[in-house]
Amino acid sequence: MNSSGQLGDGTTTDRATPVQVDDTNLTDVAAISAGEDHSLAIDANGVAWAWGENSSGQLGDGTTTDRSAPVQVDDTNLGTVTAVSGGGAHSLAVDSHGLVWSWGDNAFGQLGDGTTTDRITPVQVDDTNLTNATAISAGGAHNLAIQNGAVWAWGDNFWGQLGDGTFDDSSVPVQAATGFNAGWTDISAGYDHSVATYGTEVYTWGYVVKGPCCLAEPIALDGLTDTVAITAGPTGWFGPHLAVQSDGTAWFWGEAFFSPEEAPDFDW
Repeated sequence: MNSSGQLGDGTTTDRATPVQVDDTNLTDVAAISAGEDHSLAIDANGVAWAWGENSSGQLGDGTTTDRSAPVQVDDTNLGTVTAVSGGGAHSLAVDSHGLVWSWGDNAFGQLGDGTTTDRITPVQVDDTNLTNATAISAGGAHNLAIQNGAVWAWGDNFWGQLGDGTFDDSSVPVQAATGFNAGWTDISAGYDHSVATYGTEVYTWGYVVKGPCCLAEPIALDGLTDTVAITAGPTGWFGPHLAVQSDGTAWFWGEAFFSPEEAPDFDW
């Protein structure tokens, strides 16, 4: 779908095969991330770029105008960017100092600045506790970050997706999974749930398929004990969620599969 220009090729025409994102301004790409209807990239100089839907300011260029080609995210306050993550209608970035920045929709406090006010340019996520993030992941309306092996979360918590033992939204980062020692290595935020690896084991919380539908604290997934990569599917119940093991096998779960099943050999 390209109705908002999220393919970045200068049109709003759907494409059934890959097309190149307009490279008039965006070259030497170092990292990318896709949100629901918008996309983000970092170039080799640490500059953030965005394109697609912008109704909530999720492109961060100071407007609410959709863009069918990359535009630079406002860098008035945003310095050198090392990571980006696109959410439902908001965006996250980490700068070279480990500070987290956000922009776009903020109805549930997902921008983490202590308010529920939408922002069309980057604002700093409250750094009372989160000062040195090494990983970020934007979900539908909540976010995750890793700092010193601990997971922090903020935003929508209707399904317990913040993992702090409550179902209360938070407009500033709160620590998730407080019953665990530092040791979280990877995170992935879905629409209404979260997936993370603790060492090489996979845990999930929020709207999940195993046990009660809504879990406000992490629960381990059976059989995944040597995980090297994870990604959370769009919704906790339907998935599909994926994990890669150190032997190169891919595993998935969601909807009909209440525990991880090895994916068929699709010649990945």
